[in-house]
Amino acid sequence: MNTTDSSAVRIVIIEDDETIRESYAYLINEAAGYTVVNTYSSAEHALKSIKADDPHIVLLDVELPGISGLDAIPKIKALVEDVYIIMLTVYDHQQTVFDALGKGAAGYLTKSVAPAKIIEALGEVMDGGGPMSANIARMVVHSFQRSQESPLT
Repeated sequence: MNTTDSSAVRIVIIEDDETIRESYAYLINEAAGYTVVNTYSSAEHALKSIKADDPHIVLLDVELPGISGLDAIPKIKALVEDVYIIMLTVYDHQQTVFDALGKGAAGYLTKSVAPAKIIEALGEVMDGGGPMSANIARMVVHSFQRSQESPLT
């Protein structure tokens, strides 16, 4: 991917594991229409420069050193207007998922998803969708169903 392509969707990755961070960057930069403009190992580092990065999408891990990914969501959204944040994490606990979505995440993927699903999720969120791993989507649906009253008719 040509990183000078001004029409490309701009991505920032915030992930503390260097190998994972670099793997995601490589995957995304190889996909047509996307470019990784910056990567960060912590939310603190990202918050210092992310406004200048002007990303369309941030891929954000939950467990980071210092400020957690969950606590970083509103801070990032305050700095970058109209940014989409997709959580990309090993955590699939219901409370973590709902906290992330409640704080403004546009999607939630577990790191077990296939690489193609990550690229698909980038397009989906840019098209107004809310990408989720299948297990996360099922959890959200079940939670919603449990919260609804089911009157007998």
